[in-house]
Amino acid sequence: MAKKNKDTCLSCNEARRRNDVRSCRILIVVAGEIWLSPCACLKAFAFDQRFERKDAHDLIYCIEHAPDGLDSAAAAFREAAAGKHGAVIRESLLILRRRFTSEPDLEGYRKDGPVAVATFERGEGTEPELREARLLRQREVSGLVERLLALIG
Repeated sequence: MAKKNKDTCLSCNEARRRNDVRSCRILIVVAGEIWLSPCACLKAFAFDQRFERKDAHDLIYCIEHAPDGLDSAAAAFREAAAGKHGAVIRESLLILRRRFTSEPDLEGYRKDGPVAVATFERGEGTEPELREARLLRQREVSGLVERLLALIG
């Protein structure tokens, strides 16, 4: 059950229009309490459950545009993972690892997360330049998530 506070919270789309990702927060009621969660965690769950390309794009957008950079985003995730609702945060990080990062037998850029982001942003065309642009974006996205997870530890 999601609840949005119009005075202090913006949807991710509205925050993007205002170029204010710091306001990209959603209030959720968890066990009777209001819990403030980064948009990135919600988008990780949404992508994992719905497999909508836009969810993957929004997730990466939130990470790429973290107000104080990737180090700050990692610190926020570490702090939240140690908090009362840490299990939810840790599960969203497992989704990121599973959907976006390399494994011994599969490079991360080939996974469905980076492919979804690149296809959403660059389109599905078959022209060589477009295919190359998608591959480059896939590698950027996978690398970004791998760096974030490494910083989180």
